[in-house]
Amino acid sequence: MDIVQAGATIDRAKSDIDAQRQDIDDTNHEWFSAAVDLAEKSGMEGPCMPRMCGRQTLRDNVTPDSYFKRSLTSAFLDHLSAEIETRFSDTAKKAAKGLNLIPIVMKLKTQCDAETAILESASIYKSDLPCPPTLLVQK
Repeated sequence: MDIVQAGATIDRAKSDIDAQRQDIDDTNHEWFSAAVDLAEKSGMEGPCMPRMCGRQTLRDNVTPDSYFKRSLTSAFLDHLSAEIETRFSDTAKKAAKGLNLIPIVMKLKTQCDAETAILESASIYKSDLPCPPTLLVQK
């Protein structure tokens, strides 16, 4: 797998994470049930909410499932999405597409794919090129 194919895989992973975030109730229920099952199989007590010291007069009665959805699942998915977006930004993907200009990679492409790769890479540096419209004719 080359870096460009990895970029497509990362895009799919980001869309999967976003879909899980949009469907947070089902995602949390699935993960919480798996945690409860794992705890039962290992002979331990299932996940429960942490104890609060002092008298809680203004606190809603929440279940462990909803507590972990709010405090862990949504926070984890938000953090994961933000980190992937930071690490694999659009600028980084555009720069990685510049690797398509390596001669051995260009040799493996068809003429049309090679020209598309050149034009995509040139769009990043458009302001630096002397005459961008004539890029494909230049040798």
